[in-house]
Amino acid sequence: MTAQILSGKEVAQKFRKRVRLRVQKLVDRGLKPPHLTVVQVGDDPGSTVYVRNKVKTCKKLGLESTMHKLEESVSREELSTLIQKLNADADISGILVQLPLPAHLNATEIISEVDPARDVDCLHPANVGRLW
Repeated sequence: MTAQILSGKEVAQKFRKRVRLRVQKLVDRGLKPPHLTVVQVGDDPGSTVYVRNKVKTCKKLGLESTMHKLEESVSREELSTLIQKLNADADISGILVQLPLPAHLNATEIISEVDPARDVDCLHPANVGRLW
């Protein structure tokens, strides 16, 4: 048996093409495209790059995206209120709370507030349980 080189770029391009086509079919049927909402707290440089790339990818795929960039000093109550608002918004398909969060915010508690059906990272305890 000879070795076969796998190209992650090729696989990713094919996958993105399929996603773009599926999104276009939704739009052609008069439906809204899926909508990703990202919540970033603070200015972690790695997180900023990651989130920027997610927003760019959404645009390339025909998906809608919204970015909520909050100050590092945001209170738990303010962040919880935003997450509950996003959970209640029928136009939002997925919610991503970008980690890491500042030290005064408990990531597990915050992630647990995201509707499991909209938890893009599958970090909600119910989704982790489903994965296991």
